[in-house]
Amino acid sequence: PSVRGENLRFKESDVFNLLKEVFIPWLNAYRFFVQQVERYEKEEGELFEYEESVMGKSSNVMDRWILSFTQSLLSFVHQEMAAYRLYTVTPRLVKFVDNLTNWYVRFNRKRLKGDTNKEDCERALETLYSVLFCMIRVMAPFTPFITETMYQNLKRALKPGALGQGDTNSVHYLMVPQPVRKLICPEIEACVSILQSVVELGRYLRDKVNTPMKYPLPEVVVIHKDQQILNDVLRLESYVKDELNVKSVTVSTDKEKYGVSLRADMNFKLLGARLKGDVKKVQQKVAELKDEEIQTMLSSGSIELLGHQIDASELIVRYSFTGERASELASKYEAHSDNTALILLDITPSQEMLDEGLAREVVNRVQKLRKKAKLVPTDEVTVWYHVDNKYADLSRILSSHLEYIETSTKTPCRPLYQKNSTSVIIDEVVEIKEASLRLVITQGICSGWALTSAAVSTVDSEGAKGGMTCPWVNIILDGPPRFGVSSCSGTLLLENPVGSSVINSCQELLEAAHSVWGFPLKHAKLHVERKEVPGSVKVSTLSGKTVVITYTSCKVPVATSALRPYSKYVNVESSSKKGCVLLENPCGDGILPAAKFEEIVKRVLNVHANPKLYTDVSRKKPLQLNGVSLAKLNGMTVYA
Repeated sequence: PSVRGENLRFKESDVFNLLKEVFIPWLNAYRFFVQQVERYEKEEGELFEYEESVMGKSSNVMDRWILSFTQSLLSFVHQEMAAYRLYTVTPRLVKFVDNLTNWYVRFNRKRLKGDTNKEDCERALETLYSVLFCMIRVMAPFTPFITETMYQNLKRALKPGALGQGDTNSVHYLMVPQPVRKLICPEIEACVSILQSVVELGRYLRDKVNTPMKYPLPEVVVIHKDQQILNDVLRLESYVKDELNVKSVTVSTDKEKYGVSLRADMNFKLLGARLKGDVKKVQQKVAELKDEEIQTMLSSGSIELLGHQIDASELIVRYSFTGERASELASKYEAHSDNTALILLDITPSQEMLDEGLAREVVNRVQKLRKKAKLVPTDEVTVWYHVDNKYADLSRILSSHLEYIETSTKTPCRPLYQKNSTSVIIDEVVEIKEASLRLVITQGICSGWALTSAAVSTVDSEGAKGGMTCPWVNIILDGPPRFGVSSCSGTLLLENPVGSSVINSCQELLEAAHSVWGFPLKHAKLHVERKEVPGSVKVSTLSGKTVVITYTSCKVPVATSALRPYSKYVNVESSSKKGCVLLENPCGDGILPAAKFEEIVKRVLNVHANPKLYTDVSRKKPLQLNGVSLAKLNGMTVYA
């Protein structure tokens, strides 16, 4: 239809953009949610149910933010629809879908996948459910069929009576929900908005210097006059680090400290024809603009020079470094800003960071090849690799970062020349930084993987003879760990000190492992060499063995064994007691700091003051802990 000769229908491009920017990302978020609910119900062995009384109970800042943003949107929709301003609603819907898919779901994938813990996963799923269920009722008049399909599926998770009285057989029988004012928190919305600005500025700078996100960088500096804004950045520091892959976040109110200032140049293509004879005079004035004047221009959108009104878009604004350290700072930092903040990104990674980035590239290629072969995370496979001798850097990374690659892919990786006769699933040559890497994936887990993946270090001859003093059990978790843990292997002590039981039954062994890896206990089982361990078995008979834990029904465990403890350890001995201190658990989770080590030694040996420790039985050689990594003590015995 048309009014006054104007066509009011959407153009095909408008419909396509609406599908691309709103409905497809929104549908992807819905599908991801359904997948995670199915995973939750399978792993936890219980149904996911939602009731509105739990909405807003989560203390997680991202949960509170997306709920607040949703309720703010609801309020806006009611206001605009009442005034028949339908055209103002669509841009806000686009912004909402972007916040939901590219920010909330992206930032909370680990929580939604259950990688943290059960309770945290439930809060994230409840939050995402409440947002989706709210928005399908808002979107129902615009997209009647897709919202009806989503509604029929989502309502299965509602507790009976949650929608009140009346006919609830269709989403179109329900009223658009009213905003819950108590959930709206402008402070949190502003805080996350600052986070988004910092992350987007950082992404822009990474693209500008052509540094992929896989490669870590040393630092990002956020500069703003308002200390409250900087406090908001620090509040969400962990998200900035993860999203920009930087090691540290620094905030400052002192721009002069970093010697950064703005300078402007004239855009001749835009201004040349308009200014005509005044071009050179205006160009000189533009070059003389000070930092404060340029900032004022950017804020107001224009500036008047020699009687000419110059729009901010007609000038080219750049950052430069001034002062005694100008050349040093210019080579170290790239700068960019918007109306929110100025950030400096340290673009000088160390060799260690470059190596880590290359290792991430290898992980990426392995994961892509697994996906191409249509493998799922639980498939038992081995990756075999080959690198030509001329690519020495890549060979070195595969050797030095092997444990990280195996932990990240949850797949054993071995040199191709060691390949056994197992059948090949896929064989492909991939490119990494102009180097060729051949990857072959075969069925089954290669022998001896558990020992290597645990990264058991060789110990000195004295320590190796005695081994671990206390009875121990190696643990392999056959599935993704939680609690933010990445490694699936570790060691548990059955006694500590010797003669004092720590774990007395198979059930207690499961509970002790659960406290480390956070897996669901309901279907958890112990296995030794693929055979299930009955609960009645004396746990002492498992001493010195490798126990595999599965936590999904009908799961066939991997077969593995090892001769030594996976975790690094130190034996401790006094005149009356012998015990052990695990330096890491799980493997690769970081070595104990010296203060924590001394605290555990006190508890194991049952002494009140920090005991003096020695490296020899005659107690003549004091153990020096200051500035020494405890990893060097692995396998040794120290004496109190």
